[in-house]
Formats: sequence, C-alpha cells, structure tokens
Amino acid sequence: MNPQSVIVIGGSAGALEPLERILASLPASLPAAVFVVLHIAPYAGSGILDRVLAVTPMKARAGSDGEPFSSGEVVLALPDHHLIVKPGHVRVTRGPRENLWRPSVDVLFRSAAVAYGSRVIGVILSGALDDGSAGVMAVKRCGGMAIVQTPAEAAVAEMPESAIRNAQVDHVLDAGAIASTLRQLVQTAPTHAVVIPQDLVLETQFAETGLASAEANQALGEPTEFTCSECAGPLWRRHGDMLRYRCMTGHAFTARSLDEGLNRNLDAALWAAVRQFEQRANLYGKMAIDERERGRTRTASSYDERELETRRHAKTLRAMLEAATRQPAASQPERLRHGELS
Repeated sequence: MNPQSVIVIGGSAGALEPLERILASLPASLPAAVFVVLHIAPYAGSGILDRVLAVTPMKARAGSDGEPFSSGEVVLALPDHHLIVKPGHVRVTRGPRENLWRPSVDVLFRSAAVAYGSRVIGVILSGALDDGSAGVMAVKRCGGMAIVQTPAEAAVAEMPESAIRNAQVDHVLDAGAIASTLRQLVQTAPTHAVVIPQDLVLETQFAETGLASAEANQALGEPTEFTCSECAGPLWRRHGDMLRYRCMTGHAFTARSLDEGLNRNLDAALWAAVRQFEQRANLYGKMAIDERERGRTRTASSYDERELETRRHAKTLRAMLEAATRQPAASQPERLRHGELS
C-alpha cells in the first residue's frame, strides 16, 4: 500500500532512546512509512534493529536495495550504507560520505523530499555537529514539515539546535510528544503540489550514483580554495543555504563537519610526524652505539647530539598536537561516542 505520508527520522549520539519512545507509540496501522538513519559504526551489528523490533508494533527491517515499502513499516539504514528513498522503493548504496557519515541524515531527508515532496515529515533527534540540518531545509523547500527534539531534552543538543537555527521548523517537542504529533499530521494527506528544486535532485543523484562532476558542482556553487578532507579533491561552496561544500567525488560537508574532518587529518599527520622523528632518534642512538664500539667516539658524539635534537622535535610536535587538535567541550560527547550510540 502506497503510504499517505513518509516520515524520516535522523539522529546520532543519544538518539536511540527517544527513537524507541517514538516508535513504541506509533500504531501498526499508521498510514505512513518510517525511515531511520542513526550514525552507527561500519562494523555495528543488528543491535539497533533488535531494540526497535522489541518496542514497535509496526513491521521493522533493515533497508535492502530495491525493496518496496508500504504504510506501517519502519526501515532502518544499514551500517556504512546510505538509505535513499525513491518512489515506492529504497536504494541502499555505499556512495560518498556526507558530513563524514555513511549513512547520512542529509542523504535520507533530501531523497525523501525529492521523491515525496509535501508528504514528507522530517524528525531530528539528539546528536552532535549538524548532519540533518541541510536535510530539514530540503524537506521544507519541498513543502514538507519538520519536527525537532527539544534541545534541552536531547542528550546531545547540537543537531537539534542546528536544525532550529538553519531551518523554519514546524514543531520543537520533547520525545514523548513527537509520536502523538506524527499521528495527527499523517491523518491528513497534503493537498498542495510542489515543484522539486533541481539542485536537490542533483544532490540526491550524487548520493545514489557516487558521481559529482565538476560541471554539476559548478551548477550548484562556486569553486573555493579548500580541499576535501576525505579525498583531497577541490571543493565547491554550495549556493543558497547554510555554509556547505561538495567535491567532485561526491563528498559533502557543512562548514562544521569539514572542520572536524580537517582536524582528524591534522591529528593523523602530526602523529605520523612524531613517529618519524622518534624513529630517527632511535636510529641515531643505535648509530652512536655502533660508532663507539668501533672506537670512533667523535662520530658517536655527533650522533648523540642528533638523537637529542630529534627527540626535542618530537616533544615539540606532541605539544603542538595536543594544542592544535583540542576540541571545544560541546563536541566531547560525540567524540566519546564516535561511531557508537549511547
């Protein structure tokens, strides 16, 4: 049965508990299909699906590429796969990450908005950074509605706060009130048709096909001096909405997620440099010992000096690493749960 409405739900750290509360209160007869993206580690098992099955009266399953869906179903994104809503069926792909995540909330929300227009209701739950904000904006541009968990109730408030800051959301609610609001909203099918913006169609195609040509990016924005933190390719700034970037490979970032990606790269580069300095220092120490054993004390002393100097460089880099990659306190919950859900 083709759903009267499509509900898309996205969250990250701290989102599982409110998701369970919402799904437990939605009836099996709900005239809507529900799609869920939570940020989970690529190696995660079936624990989230098991927990959803334990609380919801609706049918629930993990997304499978090409499968149809109908009212009264909950479809969850697989780990390390985008969940894309098409008319009457889903796509499950390993397309380029958006906002450092696969699955990405933006990918789900945008695809649903392109496929179902004003029949979409987007729900943002607890999480860090701002994946989902551009997705909520897409839902609104296509005539749909947006609900955001009350930031004060969310375990991690950044995702809800960003959605409220960047989009004209319709409701800001505690998790306990979200389900009743959804039940009310899906009872009346939207009657207004909306022309789907072509830029959203293009971005949905990027996630589905994994292709984003320079020409397509040029149509969406202007080139910048920045490079992609995932593949090091050139980035285009996205026109018209919150500060966002895309590369030719298809990776997409908000400014905050790009900063996080660059920070991770900086961390890795600095540790690699520390390792190289420490290896050189160890080598100089071995060379000094070898020279002394051969009676060449002057040369040995030279290697001793090089070892000490190189260890000083390594120590300096360690101090720089700690200072340069230190994160604001607000981002710590996500870092502690990186790849996991609480």
